[in-house]
Amino acid sequence: MQLEPKFARVLVKRQSLKETLKTSLEIPEEYERRNAPNRGTVIAVGETCEDFITALMGKTIIFGRHAGDWIDGDEEDTGLYILQEEDILAEIRDD
Repeated sequence: MQLEPKFARVLVKRQSLKETLKTSLEIPEEYERRNAPNRGTVIAVGETCEDFITALMGKTIIFGRHAGDWIDGDEEDTGLYILQEEDILAEIRDD
């Protein structure tokens, strides 16, 4: 499935709770969806996004806890969210 955000929207692949906790415990999908961290990687931006948002492609960001809409994709597309560009709070840098 190929998703292309429209207007000033951003497609983000949210980090999983397992990546954050670094554990081998099995975490139920419903719990993970509700309690996943509010960070992820920008994988696509809409055509009317500001230049500084477009520059975030492939970078890790922090977004609002209740921001965005969860997308129920196929198995490889789990953890996808559509956000409005103003829902992005910060970029995480590894400097």
